[in-house]
Amino acid sequence: MAKEPQLNPGEVKYKLLLHQEGDGQPAWFLAAKSDNLKLLKELWALTKKEGNPEEIKYNLFLAQNEYGETALHVAAEGIVEVLEKLWAYFQRRPTKRRQVNELLLATDKHVYTDWNRAAEKGSLEALETLCRYTNKAEINPMNCCWPKMR
Repeated sequence: MAKEPQLNPGEVKYKLLLHQEGDGQPAWFLAAKSDNLKLLKELWALTKKEGNPEEIKYNLFLAQNEYGETALHVAAEGIVEVLEKLWAYFQRRPTKRRQVNELLLATDKHVYTDWNRAAEKGSLEALETLCRYTNKAEINPMNCCWPKMR
């Protein structure tokens, strides 16, 4: 009979949350991209148990895949409920203004922000949602739409 491999909690956390597939996307990105709210909730519950706040901010929210996209970029292309859930999770952890700016003004390798992604998909609801976030963070929306002009 084969012996079952034993994983410690740190290894499980790494494998489930932080390990990136061949294209640099951890499970968090894939859940956001597939509009899977249930999986996002499950992954978040696990991070609350296992992760420290800084690790969560950088590895789940501010990390970029090989295309330079953050989880918010990916979510801006899908259903608004995923975008809202990611933002709510981001706000639940202690957040520095610099981190909020980093997330909302992040650009991918094409210099697109999450606003550009939402506009490209034609999602007025996502754009309105992002507008609320930038207004709350006191960021000039012009910086979100035309990052090259910053």
